[in-house]
Amino acid sequence: MFASGLQDGSISLKVSQKVGGRRRQKKLDLVIARDGPGATLVAVEIKSCMTAHSKAHTRLVAELTSSLDALLDADPLAKFFCMVAINYGGKFTSPLNLPGPNVHDVGDAPALTAALRRSLSNNIEIAGTLVIPIAFDNETSCHIASDHTGDYRENDATFTAGILAALGLSIS
Repeated sequence: MFASGLQDGSISLKVSQKVGGRRRQKKLDLVIARDGPGATLVAVEIKSCMTAHSKAHTRLVAELTSSLDALLDADPLAKFFCMVAINYGGKFTSPLNLPGPNVHDVGDAPALTAALRRSLSNNIEIAGTLVIPIAFDNETSCHIASDHTGDYRENDATFTAGILAALGLSIS
């Protein structure tokens, strides 16, 4: 049913889609909707923290909560999923500090990862949360920071299953 909806245009996938009601409007990274008003099925917002981990928690939670509020203002039945990538790589070229690469301390990255998993998972209006530890130097490579995955693989499967369930799709 989902695939046929995509083919006939009754279900759409929109990237950087503006959503919201009278109170607030935001662009969300991915919106899956069906035809008609109030027809958002799923929205996914993606955020990242490359450096300054000790200062990022409040900003990330505020940005994601603001996106959630805009979505629910537009469609209270929509399901909101969020993904956050946390950089565990020790080198990162900041466009504000050229030339790079710049070396930075990743000592606060595990605490940020744990705090975000707690904060976002405790928000009952968020249908699914995935916090991904990555090693990214934005010049040569990006990969999962395997030393810091913790329960990432289990969360990845749960997150994906949640999106599929919100779309009425089963997992086989």
